[in-house]
Amino acid sequence: MDFTELVRYVFDDEMLDSLIKWNVDQGGDKLPKIFYGTNQKLKRGMVLRHWIVKLYMVAHRQASLNDYFPSDRVIPGKNQTEFSMSKKQFQAMHQNFHYPIQLFSLFNEKFCSLVTYTGRMACFDEKKKECPSNYKYARCPKRKWCHWISQLAITAPISGLPFLMKAIPITYVKAHAYTDEPYNNLGVSDILMVAEADCDIGTTIVFDSHYMDFAAKKKLVENDRKFIAKANPSWWKALVNKAKLDLGDTADDYVVLWSTELEMHFMVYNSISRKGKIKNKCVLTNAFVNLDPPSKKEHIPINTIKLSYQEYFNTNDVFNHFLHKRYFPIKQRTGWQANYTDFIFASYQMNLFTLYHEMLQLTDQMGRKEFTGILYRELIDLAVLVEDRPPEREKKISS
Repeated sequence: MDFTELVRYVFDDEMLDSLIKWNVDQGGDKLPKIFYGTNQKLKRGMVLRHWIVKLYMVAHRQASLNDYFPSDRVIPGKNQTEFSMSKKQFQAMHQNFHYPIQLFSLFNEKFCSLVTYTGRMACFDEKKKECPSNYKYARCPKRKWCHWISQLAITAPISGLPFLMKAIPITYVKAHAYTDEPYNNLGVSDILMVAEADCDIGTTIVFDSHYMDFAAKKKLVENDRKFIAKANPSWWKALVNKAKLDLGDTADDYVVLWSTELEMHFMVYNSISRKGKIKNKCVLTNAFVNLDPPSKKEHIPINTIKLSYQEYFNTNDVFNHFLHKRYFPIKQRTGWQANYTDFIFASYQMNLFTLYHEMLQLTDQMGRKEFTGILYRELIDLAVLVEDRPPEREKKISS
């Protein structure tokens, strides 16, 4: 599979048709008129046109929406006038055409299928996508309204770039709130196991205390899954109290216990808060074995568990850092689904960016703007194919 085939696999008819159906089924008449006709090929082409123009605008950032439309049309690339889009048409798509959380499973199925081996480590964390107010399904951790998206990410073997295998939008976990979201109505441990199911045997999962409870531990052990997890001290009071008997009072102090009952290591260490106070933090893991040092005189003890957790838990943070400049720069959107649409738009770019480096075996990271240009030109070629244009028109576009 080359990159052209990859793009066409990701943006196939199933994905385009599912997006079209969901958005049209929302009712109203705010979308471009083409969506209320019968020509499915042109509808698919319109979805691709919208992504093409958005990618062009991401690569050529301007201060305002008006700056992109000096003559009422934006043209993505030289001599690509067939794929220009009017400001009115773009706004109709941008404000009312969403990639809803109901269809996140399409993203997950496509990208999971491209991973042949998940590697030694997989990171499970979450992205808190901020929103300006108390939107539907928004949460308010640390006094900031946000939508919550759990993420399973791995590190690509050649480029070292992060790759998002699974995005799980978490709305409500109460049964009465269940609607049609693919990952709704799941308990915390169930959410973790949805991600764990896509990891190969031998892959260790790293995750924080939000997902670690007794049910999660039990299920991971039953599946012979190795893990390194932050643990809430209130859940493991007996082990914490035992560790405190030998724990010092400086920032570097730590104690590692071996629990014969759990058959796991339990590590407690001191962490300094922003206010300068010492706070106990814990890690529970079954991924380590005890070894005698080669020479006790020369051995310098290091907190291997803490260092491993910090190193591998960074994968999602790196991925989310890359998303920052891939979000669409203009925020003229309506509806709570828009926040998820922005996230998935940036995630498609980042995953394809990583896959492009892996396919070409690039170890030096190429420029974001350069890759964005490559991607939107691939989508232009796909749009020509999808819309089934006459040969003479295709020739004119590619000239």
